[in-house]
Amino acid sequence: MDNKQDYYKIKLSQEDKIKLDFFLTITTNYRENELKAWQEFSKEKNEDGTPVYKNAMGNAKWWGDLCESVIRIKDAIKNCEHIQELTNDKDEPDICE
Repeated sequence: MDNKQDYYKIKLSQEDKIKLDFFLTITTNYRENELKAWQEFSKEKNEDGTPVYKNAMGNAKWWGDLCESVIRIKDAIKNCEHIQELTNDKDEPDICE
């Protein structure tokens, strides 16, 4: 992964923050099972040694990267603090950095 990354602020209500974290949590097994399945598919070979599923290695890598990203996203959500802009008189939703 690049060392140079763009970072974005997103606005989430407290309720949406909780829902997003909950959704990412309850779908963990799905992502992990997809990763395991594609890892297994990538091991399957034809008699001539070529892969049975030619995209399985790439798919396994994609699912692995996604699983790692979701962990970082969940950590960012968990560590997100409520920030209220001083220039705004309205009560704005959370801004997560």
